[in-house]
Amino acid sequence: MWRYGVTAAHLFAWMHGQDTMDAICGKTSEPELFSARNGLLISSIIEKYFDDGKLVIVPDLPERPQVAELLRIIDMTWDKLDRRPLPESPLRYRDLDRRKLQFRTSFRPAARYLYFHYWLQVLRRAWRFNQNKTADVYLRDEMGEPFWGTPGRYLPKNMLLALVEKLGNNYKHLLKGASCRNGEEDLLLDIASAQIYIDDSESESECECEDGDEDDC
Repeated sequence: MWRYGVTAAHLFAWMHGQDTMDAICGKTSEPELFSARNGLLISSIIEKYFDDGKLVIVPDLPERPQVAELLRIIDMTWDKLDRRPLPESPLRYRDLDRRKLQFRTSFRPAARYLYFHYWLQVLRRAWRFNQNKTADVYLRDEMGEPFWGTPGRYLPKNMLLALVEKLGNNYKHLLKGASCRNGEEDLLLDIASAQIYIDDSESESECECEDGDEDDC
């Protein structure tokens, strides 16, 4: 099934460096920028959309926020929703929504890096709507709850506040992931802006359809 191969996808982009990771996510006893705690092994086809504001990974059970196992699609206007990631699979992209991730071991990537990836995709999605408040509708479930609605201490509060001030009060739910730490207020927003700009520039330069890409049926 996975004849197209798998790749290691970084949650916190390596281009920002270890010092920036420590400043935002907190310093660990051992550097984690290139560790398994900051990555996922996923299909190379899915990986193309992993940092494109299309999907996120969130906790499956509210009482176990450290176990992030559920895939959610945050762009229900995506023009590829009815395409198949793999020609030999009956699943289409829209079928991946709410699908549980499968791990070969009990090991999981760190929740703080998954949360970083989550809010980065939220930001990317919001900016594509030109900061229109309607973008927030796509980031909630059927009950109106944010996809990652479980509190945790993942990122510095003042950095998340700067992000919410930029996006508007509809995004206050991001503060549920605030830690007691503080840092350089605009650091989170600055590196996110840089990453989104670089990712979008690279996407525009790539061919829309490559050999071995998803089926158009």
